[in-house]
Amino acid sequence: MVFSLTTMRNFLPIDIAPYSGIRNYLQRIGARDAYRRAMRTGDPEMAPLLT
Repeated sequence: MVFSLTTMRNFLPIDIAPYSGIRNYLQRIGARDAYRRAMRTGDPEMAPLLT
């Protein structure tokens, strides 16, 4: 689920500004150590779109 809301938006831009629940969810995911480690391992050059 997170891939389609973050990484995929690099290829298919979608504005999630009107969706506060999704933005809050992504902020919680992005705060997790496991998510940050996975992003550093999987694609260290890509900045996750968490907003």
